[in-house]
Amino acid sequence: MRKFVGISVVLLLLFAAVAGANGAEFASTKAKAEQGDASAQLNLGFMYAQGRGVTKDEAEAVKWYCKAADQGYVSAQSSLGGMYAEGGGVIKDEVRAYMWFLIAGSNGNEIAKANFGKMERWLTAQQRGEGQRMAREWKYPARSTVCR
Repeated sequence: MRKFVGISVVLLLLFAAVAGANGAEFASTKAKAEQGDASAQLNLGFMYAQGRGVTKDEAEAVKWYCKAADQGYVSAQSSLGGMYAEGGGVIKDEVRAYMWFLIAGSNGNEIAKANFGKMERWLTAQQRGEGQRMAREWKYPARSTVCR
């Protein structure tokens, strides 16, 4: 399995942000996320991914990461790259992972830059081209079909 620089660091930082999450905290975060708060959507995705205050559900995590990513939330974009790279809650798709790392990296996320740099070493030219095309076509605010 290929390792990605910083995925565990990001998850550790997010874990610290929601450490000690309980049912009330989950409900509060979910209410904010449902109102469109991108930060809450990212945190809710993490809660689902880690089972913090809720039953672990990686597919639900991806859903909430997508909502935040589509609003331009860079940490969510990078998190989606990690989910697609590892097949967490989605079918593993290295081209889509590369796309999300490119998007997050172009928005300044250093971890994503390192990850797409690593991926460039093993993806074929065709795969890289497809990921780059997908990244160019993704627009903020997205309202995209990329996450649907």
